[in-house]
Amino acid sequence: MLSSIFFETQKHLSLNDRHKLSSYEMLKLYDTEISGHLHYFYIDNCPYMATDFDFISLLWYYLDELYNVNLFPRSCMNCGRLFLSGKKHGDVLCSAECRKKKKSQNTMTYYGNLSENEVLFTKIYRKWKQRIDRAEENRTVSEKGIKQLRQELRELTEINRTRANERKKRNVLDCVSFDKLYYDVLTSKDKSLYTLFNSLKRK
Repeated sequence: MLSSIFFETQKHLSLNDRHKLSSYEMLKLYDTEISGHLHYFYIDNCPYMATDFDFISLLWYYLDELYNVNLFPRSCMNCGRLFLSGKKHGDVLCSAECRKKKKSQNTMTYYGNLSENEVLFTKIYRKWKQRIDRAEENRTVSEKGIKQLRQELRELTEINRTRANERKKRNVLDCVSFDKLYYDVLTSKDKSLYTLFNSLKRK
């Protein structure tokens, strides 16, 4: 397999005298490293041992061909599969399936780091965002009423941002009583949105 050293070194490719990306210096430096990890390869689906060829020269030629059409051997950050990418550095994912899995992992990590009240805020915000959008689309609330509702939603967002920042500055004991007040503020705003929405709905 191509090692992590190979991928790290690939980030710093140099140009040859024809001003094309060249892997020569990279492979010269890591000849032993690469040869020690790549024991065989395929040509037209036939396996060959690395010792059957001047392997480094063959790899050098192959990589330069790839590099000069802006393709780079990379390892998928999700499943570890080797593939060709248009990026020589940064995180890469090999398929739509891996991108979906990574997005799901990021979402789970994000929500796992939220406090219970921040999760509650997200739930309330999404509910009212969808409800207001739907009311605007179906014209069940006047244009003026929609503006009022969106203003209330902005206030809810600002309240949550302020409270979340305040919470980070408190110690564990302070957070217990603070969280109760935080929860009460969010649920109170949710109720006031219900009251306003019902008063604005066209009969």
